[in-house]
Amino acid sequence: MAINQKQVLSLQQKLSPQQIQMIKLLELPTVQLEQRIKQEIEDNIVLEEEERAPEEEAPREISVEEYLREDDTPAYKSRINNYSKDDKQRPVYLSGGRSLQEYLVEQLGYRDLTEREMRLAVYLIGSIDEDGYLRRDLESVADDIAFTLGVETTTAELERLLGIIHELEPVGIGARNLQECLLLQMGQKRIDTRARRLARRILTSYFDEFVKKHYEKLIVRLQVTEEEFREAIAEIRHLSPKPGNLYSEGGTDTTPYVIPDFILDCHDGRFDLSLNSCNVPEVRVNRRYVEMIRDMVGVDGTVKEKDREALQFVKSKIDSAKWFISAIK
Repeated sequence: MAINQKQVLSLQQKLSPQQIQMIKLLELPTVQLEQRIKQEIEDNIVLEEEERAPEEEAPREISVEEYLREDDTPAYKSRINNYSKDDKQRPVYLSGGRSLQEYLVEQLGYRDLTEREMRLAVYLIGSIDEDGYLRRDLESVADDIAFTLGVETTTAELERLLGIIHELEPVGIGARNLQECLLLQMGQKRIDTRARRLARRILTSYFDEFVKKHYEKLIVRLQVTEEEFREAIAEIRHLSPKPGNLYSEGGTDTTPYVIPDFILDCHDGRFDLSLNSCNVPEVRVNRRYVEMIRDMVGVDGTVKEKDREALQFVKSKIDSAKWFISAIK
């Protein structure tokens, strides 16, 4: 049944700020959720990331109600505990024993390719170097295929198959140059912020200036502020110039690639599904701001006139932090 615009608006009006926050977070995969939490920490002064306690120590939970007796909001914990104290979280890696090329060929097996297309695509994958680049032009590859496999092909056919390889993981694999590599990775992101839109524009239209670090010239040409430009450059720096390095045979503690949203374990024939939150930062309300409110409020519950505005500001930030923490939980 279709929902018209009035019904959508009516539904939005009935949702609380916390519910809206939760819906927005619900659609985010693990990696983007981690980035969203870090962004909220930057935007809200009362939120802070807490260092995770050693595994042998039970994390101490602090309640804001311990300090704000006047708080009329429901009870909540002022930190996000992403671990079960009885369960050791572990990173999830690509399964071991396979080379990058074998991993790519395995992914091709899930594509609807003919036998001919599969042979050509596998040959293309074999031409990808350890950094993840296809550094040979397609015309030369076509000549090699004709000589080695005895199959006549065209650059147009190879271009189409290379486009399929570009859709495989790691993102950016099979790029022919750095610009194409970064744009392939950017294409996998949701371009839902000004910084990402600007980053894509820089990579598309001003790549030479970017590589040469003509930043002042770029700021003028793009007609943006220094802050907006820095945010765009930060987005680009999150991309990998060597996608092949994102794949580690067997995986190591320093080079994990796959970060699943869910983990499915089997115990005695029973499947347990759990959220993978091992990389999600633990967040809490900064105790200093809570104590600041306590100091502003007198013994009799009154607040000095000069402190009212500051008190209102801090309380609004704490309320926002509480909504956010509750939505994450």
